[in-house]
Amino acid sequence: MYKTSMGSEDQNVKYDLLQVVKSNKLIEARYSLTLQEQRLLLWLQAHVDPEDEDFKEIHLDVRDFCSMVGVRGGDYYAEIKDITLGMLGKTFVIPEDDGDLQVGFFSSAKYLDKKGKVAIRFDPSLKPYLLGLKKEYTKYKLIIVVQLRSIYSVRLYELLKQYEFLGNRRFEIPELRRLLEVPPTLYPRYSKFKDVCLVKQLAEINQKTDLSITYEEIKKNQKHVEAIVFTIEPNKSYFKKHQKEMVREIPDYITELIPDAYLSQVIGIVYQYILKEGPEYVKRAIEYTNSMNYGDYRKYLSSVLVHNYAKDWDPNQLELFSKDGLKAHEKGLKKTAEEIAKAKEKSELKLKQAFSEKALALAKEKLVGMPAEERDELKRIVINGNPALKKKVDIEHFMLIHLKDDIERALIEQVMTIPEKNGNSITAE
Repeated sequence: MYKTSMGSEDQNVKYDLLQVVKSNKLIEARYSLTLQEQRLLLWLQAHVDPEDEDFKEIHLDVRDFCSMVGVRGGDYYAEIKDITLGMLGKTFVIPEDDGDLQVGFFSSAKYLDKKGKVAIRFDPSLKPYLLGLKKEYTKYKLIIVVQLRSIYSVRLYELLKQYEFLGNRRFEIPELRRLLEVPPTLYPRYSKFKDVCLVKQLAEINQKTDLSITYEEIKKNQKHVEAIVFTIEPNKSYFKKHQKEMVREIPDYITELIPDAYLSQVIGIVYQYILKEGPEYVKRAIEYTNSMNYGDYRKYLSSVLVHNYAKDWDPNQLELFSKDGLKAHEKGLKKTAEEIAKAKEKSELKLKQAFSEKALALAKEKLVGMPAEERDELKRIVINGNPALKKKVDIEHFMLIHLKDDIERALIEQVMTIPEKNGNSITAE
């Protein structure tokens, strides 16, 4: 068997620029891997070019990979074969709109013995989750996660990194167990689950990664823990350690825009978005943030970067956001918001009335032609719900109302899921 210990700092330097880029749906997928299998998967994902239209064959240098993840021993080549063989029999379960997708990690692993390499190609079904990503994806440095020593640490890091820009994430305990592949029968007591799968892992994340995580347990009846709310912040010690190297890679004209007091707080997200969207995108976002009446600079800039609030902003109108201009601007926004809310309320009432009238007409029509067996069942439901009903006319009335309510709900649900032109669904807010 092999022993593991992370490689030297010099060995890790060459991997510092490698980044894992994957769809958030892939992060939320269900799968179960050993730590070394997870490391191999992340190494392969970091060697995928998201801009490619199709997967290319990835050549894994066995000795190189073992050096990075700390595999030691003369039989490491055989151990890697065991890892790839095990992974070929495992799957992602990815929730898709029309049902779960069960897919293998990769379609083949061809060993090139004379070269000491493995030629690996991802399964084509994973293309939407690794290639051509424009939104709803997460990016992070490979070197950060290969240093983590627990499979739960890796999974927690990904799940929290995904929500980094929001600053917090809530998990119901059953959901967190599912994502960590810890069934209720394994560590059934929450205290044991917490000790084995959370406490040491969060400490490791806080010590080794760019995230600083705290959490609050949400209890039911002051006893039973039903959820955990994680607070996600930049890891100041990590960024202090790596700040110089990140600043060196950021154009001077961008770092000069960031107020000195906030540079260490935002350097990480600025660096990430330069890689993701380019320096001009980030420059515009910083200028927009600097012109606004922000409270928390880091959170405000994060929101601007994530949601592209500066998209339609005109930098030539900075005077708009002077103290007086800002008040007038906020007043105008408030008035606009109130007008939109009133119009929306009026529209919703009108729509609700139309639904109600349509549903009543359909209910009357259905009741007239309803088969005797179905009519008797409806009558039984109505009487069970209203035992005081005795008169036939009253029973008929409530049967009609029951039908009308069912039809109205169905109509609303149907309208709320009509696809819009951009491919999204209309959903109730």
